[in-house]
Amino acid sequence: MDTPKFTLVNNVTLDDMEIIVMAVTHQADKNPTPLFRHRKSIQDLAQQLWKMQKLGTLAVFANEQGKYAGLLACNVVELWWIDGPVLVEDLVVSIDTKPNGFGRFAVQVLEDIARDNECVMICSGSSMVQDTPIVRNMYKKHGFVVYGESYLKEME
Repeated sequence: MDTPKFTLVNNVTLDDMEIIVMAVTHQADKNPTPLFRHRKSIQDLAQQLWKMQKLGTLAVFANEQGKYAGLLACNVVELWWIDGPVLVEDLVVSIDTKPNGFGRFAVQVLEDIARDNECVMICSGSSMVQDTPIVRNMYKKHGFVVYGESYLKEME
C-alpha cells in the first residue's frame, strides 16, 4: 500500500477554521444541495467545527503541500436499538483540487475515531458528494454495506 498523500492537522485555530469553512461552502455552492442551502453563517459553522475538533470528532486534512485539503466531521451517538455506541459521519468533503486518495484516507480516519470511541458500528454517507457510484465503490472496498440512499425534501 502506498503512503498517504494526506495528513491530519492538529490544533487548527478558529481563524483557520473560518478559512476552511469558506472553502467548504464555496465548494458546496458549486453543487448546491438542500443540506448547504440552509446552512448557518460561516462564523457559526467555524465555531461549531472548532468545538468538534476539541472533542475529537473533527478531522482536518492537509495535502502533501501542507494546504488544507478537506475535513471529516462525525458524532458518537447511542441508538436505542443498537447495543453500543455508533459513529455517525456528519460531513466529509474534499476541498483539494486533486483529491486522489482522499476517500481512502477519510475512511481510515473514520475507522480510527470509531475504534478510539469503542463504537460497534459506523454509519456513513455521501451527502456532500455528487458522484455517488465512485463513493459507493470506495465504501464497499472498505467493508461497508451499502444500504439505501438519502432523499431530502425542503419544507416551506
